[in-house]
Amino acid sequence: MKLKKENKGITLVALVITIVILLILAGISIAQLKGNGLFENAKIAKEKTLEEQKKEDKTLSDYESKIGQYIDGTRNENENSYSTEEKVIGTWIDGKKLYQKTIYFDTNISMGNETTLTNDFSYIETMVDMEGFGVNKSHSYCGIGAVRWLFTTEKKIRVFNVTLGENVTNVYLTLRYTKVE
Repeated sequence: MKLKKENKGITLVALVITIVILLILAGISIAQLKGNGLFENAKIAKEKTLEEQKKEDKTLSDYESKIGQYIDGTRNENENSYSTEEKVIGTWIDGKKLYQKTIYFDTNISMGNETTLTNDFSYIETMVDMEGFGVNKSHSYCGIGAVRWLFTTEKKIRVFNVTLGENVTNVYLTLRYTKVE
């Protein structure tokens, strides 16, 4: 008895036909992707990402430099020099000059109350920072609590006394601001 040989598997012709069909489908897919601008959009997105990464790296480098100035002591010492004279101490984020001056005023603010300065602050465009302290009749420092800038059309500063049982009789405020040009 002869054994019959069985062919298992695919023929070379079937394999070639399958490969041709796959190549045709791949060509159609690539043509479709190019027609939609997918590759061009990916290239533009890559360029924008790299551009933004450069901006971020520069910003981080600037921050590191400024932090380094504070750590190694090479920062602008005018920032901690308090004077009633107006001084330029740097540049604000909008590119305008940043000014600083300390103002003094006599007052009598009882605990839990507030007062409004009557000074003319119309020259101030942006109040960047304000810090201050109060002094009582015995010339002891006392906290004046929240010193708040009310940026209204009137441009006034309100001072709140949150000390325990003491009246604030003198207030020193250091203002950092940009000017109206």
